[in-house]
Amino acid sequence: FAYNVTVTAIDMTAVANNDYMFSSAVVTFPAGVTRVNISIPVIDDEIHELDETFKLNVTSGAFGVFVGYPDVTTILIKDDEEKLIFRKFRVQFVLKRGTIIH
Repeated sequence: FAYNVTVTAIDMTAVANNDYMFSSAVVTFPAGVTRVNISIPVIDDEIHELDETFKLNVTSGAFGVFVGYPDVTTILIKDDEEKLIFRKFRVQFVLKRGTIIH
């Protein structure tokens, strides 16, 4: 069966729409699929600053689908000041024996 999990960003030193482009998303695991990736664009603002972090929280409202520990992951944005406007990174969620891990 297919099921959904909700992934929500939590600002820490990095701020949504200022340092990265993401607030929340429903991630669907199609039937039989055990790995799902999401991409989150990172904004390069050309300002020298320290490395920054935000968290991703994973929750499930589906009966019989459990989010494993930890259900929150910290994402590190390294300050690089390259000439890129946007970069992306991927986060992978894995289903193992009925439990979502990341």
